[in-house]
Amino acid sequence: MSVITNLGKVRNDGTAPVYIVTYVNRDRVQFLTHVYCHPDKFDKVKGRVKGRGKRVNQQNLIIENCRSRLNKVFIDYELQNKKLTPKLLKNEYNNPALRIDFHKFLEEAIKERKDESAPRTIARDEVFQRRLKEFRKEIAFSEIDAEFIELFRRWLKKEHKNETNTLHKQLKIFRLYLNIAKRKGIIKENPFVSIRVKKQKTDRVFLEEDELQELWESYLEGKYIDSPAKHTVLRHFLFMCFTGMDHGGLRESVRFDNIFGNTLVFVREKTMTQKKETTKLPLTSKAIRLIDDEGKKDGNCFAAYTEPRMNKVLKQIAEDHKINKRVTTHVGRHTFATLFIQKTADVATLQKLLGHSSITTTMVYVHITDQQINKQMKQFDELIDF
Repeated sequence: MSVITNLGKVRNDGTAPVYIVTYVNRDRVQFLTHVYCHPDKFDKVKGRVKGRGKRVNQQNLIIENCRSRLNKVFIDYELQNKKLTPKLLKNEYNNPALRIDFHKFLEEAIKERKDESAPRTIARDEVFQRRLKEFRKEIAFSEIDAEFIELFRRWLKKEHKNETNTLHKQLKIFRLYLNIAKRKGIIKENPFVSIRVKKQKTDRVFLEEDELQELWESYLEGKYIDSPAKHTVLRHFLFMCFTGMDHGGLRESVRFDNIFGNTLVFVREKTMTQKKETTKLPLTSKAIRLIDDEGKKDGNCFAAYTEPRMNKVLKQIAEDHKINKRVTTHVGRHTFATLFIQKTADVATLQKLLGHSSITTTMVYVHITDQQINKQMKQFDELIDF
């Protein structure tokens, strides 16, 4: 691609701006060098300012540096066999930092956050990193705009069957690391500033008391004793239903060295820099029974499967019991919270047991209970047929 040097329109002071001009896909693209000179002192053939002296040398050096920057972009894209557009060329030229490899930046940024983030947060971000690499092996900052983000969203939906809220989580992580890049001065503006990441409001799925009782009885009867995976997953899920622990807590916090008497004492933390809140969770007789049944004596009380594998087995268990709900590990925590409110109406205690920083989050379960009451009253009203 040819790169030429031209003069622009003459200004009131008699000088004209020097531009570097090139063509990309037949589109004219020009860049201001911030060098100004009189038209009669400009060599159109050589694309340089005529004359000698310190000022002239500085002006010609600036022009040459601008040409070199432009040529470097062309060469890099040609070597990488990547398509160059006028928009990309302008981004690359005006913001050299944008040529930084986003994958390398992301890898380093995740490493930096390891000291201040919980292991599960880092694991979540590493999943995002793998997905992005799978989508595009090489990504420069200059390529990341609203269109790129939309293409990534569509790809996640098509290739990984991600639903609205999963997409929301993935794009939130993307936005987080672009904000880090902005703070570091790599980019001037986060492209997410013009993007609204949609989140779908979903109803929290939980088990009714009779459904939980049926699962507990199946466990006691040894329904899955000949199916180790189902028997183990059911035991772990029931523990979550009786304690409100989530999957991460089950794997990381339910340890013998965290149990004092019949109380599980542990610290909930999303990030290491947040205020550490200690949770004291009294273990019910059922929860203690499940720990004993696991058969371990030290370290983690449960050898928990990965969350995707647990969810796959839970789906089968729900089908076996004709529970027409999407039962996942999250349902265990929701079941505990909903039944606790129904039995005690103690929102403040539930907030502490679940480790919610805001009681507003806990109040969701009160609303669920209200919905159940309304449903039961409606059924009662229908039974009164006079």
